[in-house]
Amino acid sequence: MLKEFTNQVLATLQTMLPGCELTVQQVNKPGEQQLTGICIRSEKSNVCPILYLDQPYQLYQTGTPIEAICKQLQQVYEKNCLSTSFDTSILTDWNKVSDRVCARLINLKQNSEYLQDKVFTFVPTTDIAVMYYVDLDSVTEGATAPVSQKLFASWNIDTGTLYDTAMRNTERIHQPSVRPMSAVMTEIMDTEELPFEEDPRMYVITSSRMVNGAILALIPSVYEQLQAKLGDVFLLPSSVHEMLAVPQNLQSPADLLAMVTEINHVQVAEADRLADDVFTIQNGQLVSVFSEEERKAIRRNALSFLPFPDDEID
Repeated sequence: MLKEFTNQVLATLQTMLPGCELTVQQVNKPGEQQLTGICIRSEKSNVCPILYLDQPYQLYQTGTPIEAICKQLQQVYEKNCLSTSFDTSILTDWNKVSDRVCARLINLKQNSEYLQDKVFTFVPTTDIAVMYYVDLDSVTEGATAPVSQKLFASWNIDTGTLYDTAMRNTERIHQPSVRPMSAVMTEIMDTEELPFEEDPRMYVITSSRMVNGAILALIPSVYEQLQAKLGDVFLLPSSVHEMLAVPQNLQSPADLLAMVTEINHVQVAEADRLADDVFTIQNGQLVSVFSEEERKAIRRNALSFLPFPDDEID
């Protein structure tokens, strides 16, 4: 069905974008299975946007006509396409690209295949890694380019320089946001008062865009801000987009891990899951509170109450 849908979209978009060459591509993205997309090439630019079809396909399955879906895709393309060529040489010139390199956290096991040709830094005692990308938002909104091993080799720098540079840029470009959970929830729900009680000692660390912001909990000034507000804290990996901080005397770490595990597997999209874990910061590094065996046992118990126990607890 997806193949048939893709062919229909391809044919319809081709009539709507007569000056472009359209091809179907399978693309690996962090935290997700291989996605189906349509790559659009234009003589006006050497940048080729890819329109992903997995979510539009879900709309199609619920009754949205092909024509309406293609109109939305056309609008997305026209909003983000470039009218001139992008100088790709800046990507291989460290002096030109160094102020655009950023970092994010991802689940290592879930992204093992994706990371095979990428540069990443493993975070010891955890199941997560720091991956790197070039932020091209100044070229086209939301655009990024992952740092492959080939691209990294062209820069002639070491991984320490890459990490330090990426963390500085991530703080500068994505601007840490440290706010009480209640403030974030009232903003998301567009209400002045929550319909449920929220613990005022739970804080959310994310980026100003609320995207890929979990890594900002590793910024020294952010952690100092948390300690000033809450004292010693546990960090809960809510998703790749945010980290939660709670005082260490709020609940036992085992109860917190059980909570994180259940929320991850009930409420968080698989592509956005970061880790079933509880962290602290020690000497500026993210450290798991539990040993691997302790973590497995608590996760197994937490998931046993769900109607669909995780098949890969180990």
